[in-house]
Amino acid sequence: SEFRKQKEVQLRNIRSDREREHMVKQQQHAYELLMRDAVIISNSAAIGSGYLSHILSELSGPVGPFRGAVVCTMAALVVVASMWTENYGGRKQQQQQQQTTENGDDHQNDDSELVESVGSGSIFDFLREAARAFMADMRMLRVGIVQGLSVGSLQIFVYLWSPVLMDLAKQ
Repeated sequence: SEFRKQKEVQLRNIRSDREREHMVKQQQHAYELLMRDAVIISNSAAIGSGYLSHILSELSGPVGPFRGAVVCTMAALVVVASMWTENYGGRKQQQQQQQTTENGDDHQNDDSELVESVGSGSIFDFLREAARAFMADMRMLRVGIVQGLSVGSLQIFVYLWSPVLMDLAKQ
């Protein structure tokens, strides 16, 4: 909801309808690319992990996939800890807000409440705000549900395909 408010403010500041239309089209195109890439990468990773777990179970028995999951989780931890450069909550926004007030500009941003809740709140406050955003925009909720069901069905397929193939091979 706060993100939407920021975008509405940006749209109001645009001078002509043509510029506004162009900006909306750019945002829609960027969103479509993001969702397309997310689905492709997610599904490819699920298929790859299913194949890897099959190989690991062949090499070291039924415990192999779990050992592989521990190794992959540790590798992900190292990559995220060393390369992740975003998602610091409201720090950057707070700094910008302090700079504007120091420069004598008394204009308050529409997202000042968000900065306070994200910058100083707990993870539960952040999750509550995210749940409110999902409930405020049913389209966002629908996208999340469809994405979750798609990934869930793919995970079920990856989990069950090996036993089904073994049963078919016995017949």
